[in-house]
Amino acid sequence: MHPFVSYILQRYYTVTGWNEDNHYSNLCRSSEAILSPPSPPGLTLHLSALPTPHFGSSYTLTALPLLKGSLGYVFSSREDLGIKNSEKVELEEMVERFGVGKVGGGKDERREVWMGGERCDGRDYLLYARLYIPSSRLDALYTTRLSPTVQLTVTGVSTPPRRPALPSLLSTNPYQPPPQHRQDGGGGAYEEINNLMAVLQHDNGRTCSEYSWSAEDGMFGIRTLHNFGELGGGGGASFANTASLAGGFGAGASSECDQPKVASLSATSPTPASAQRRIDEEDAIWGGTGLRGRFSAGGEGYFSLKQRSAGVSLALRFATLPPPLTHLAPSLPVTPPSPSHPLLPSSPPTTLTLTFSPLTGHLSTAYAAKISRDVAVASRFGFNVFSYGSGWEAGGEWWVRDDEGKVKGVIKAKTSSESDLSLSWEGRLHSCLVAIGVVADFKDSAKPLRGVGIDIGYFSAGSGAEQTRNE
Repeated sequence: MHPFVSYILQRYYTVTGWNEDNHYSNLCRSSEAILSPPSPPGLTLHLSALPTPHFGSSYTLTALPLLKGSLGYVFSSREDLGIKNSEKVELEEMVERFGVGKVGGGKDERREVWMGGERCDGRDYLLYARLYIPSSRLDALYTTRLSPTVQLTVTGVSTPPRRPALPSLLSTNPYQPPPQHRQDGGGGAYEEINNLMAVLQHDNGRTCSEYSWSAEDGMFGIRTLHNFGELGGGGGASFANTASLAGGFGAGASSECDQPKVASLSATSPTPASAQRRIDEEDAIWGGTGLRGRFSAGGEGYFSLKQRSAGVSLALRFATLPPPLTHLAPSLPVTPPSPSHPLLPSSPPTTLTLTFSPLTGHLSTAYAAKISRDVAVASRFGFNVFSYGSGWEAGGEWWVRDDEGKVKGVIKAKTSSESDLSLSWEGRLHSCLVAIGVVADFKDSAKPLRGVGIDIGYFSAGSGAEQTRNE
């Protein structure tokens, strides 16, 4: 279940038009959503509120296995985020789930503010900070849109120094030395953990590049993801230059995909001679069982000046495109297919990914597909070309609905070659969002149950936020 602050950040990206799916770091997001089911640590409670359209607060308490907590605050320049209460929010927005994702850069949707004949609206931004208790660790985030295609994100973490505890007067061995701690070499103070990281992202739709810098270890990094084929906007993607991948992955469209708003062809619609199928034409040209989608390729590289270390990875992704046609009102005009834009059947939402790290020799392939309206499956295989070690993972998610077809929750299951099993349920109980996770290890016959966790969250949007959303 997404935390409240993550929900606000997701809404902020949606309102400002920034496309997270076009990041290299989210290349394997579809399979990760299924193969990484939530396993909450112990019992965790979340209480959050958005009293104004711009400002929100969040409080977290973990009772098991250790008692700890945190409090956080978030502020956004946008007042039209559309935040809903935990009782009314769609579960699809709060759960990490399978999805093909959008392709193309985001659109800067800032509201124009004019004063004296000049535009004076500022940049959109979001501020977030969280303090953890009792460790006193402080996390902070600042993100802003510098231009329609450029976004800057700065994150920081700070942990105060710790000093050794005084020896107890009731100790049975008063001569026992205190535990050893790392020292910073100045005045007996103990090491602080401070880090500042900046990420500059440039996304023009075709290519998304990310440039990062970390202050703690002096690490510089670059990531890039390039999309091949034509870029379609709003679900009306062109199918002229899309790739075709043969294979029997099934058929059927997903309601989750964005569908272009054009009318479906009737059986009596005229078809030009140039678009008619020849008797010797292969099935793959007119559909058959192939998948039609778009390829994306990318890579990342980083180098640390302090540790004198480097890393490189390469990746390739294939994702199906949304269905080309859908039925609307029969009164709308119908355009017959043409040679440049033929009528193609829809493909099941599917993603295939391949990642490779040349330095470590790790190769990973993943497959994820939605086989029905409420069921999606995924599998992943990893292999090391140096040690010849391998492993696999397989899982699925099932969206449970009531008699009216409304989503009540989602059940996820995952197993792997390590003989482990993870089960989770995420849904809503009354006004609260609940996540329950169980992890088992069948290799340990003495204690097969590794852990059980329950996560309960409740948040509310104040009258100001509700009024802004209704407007």
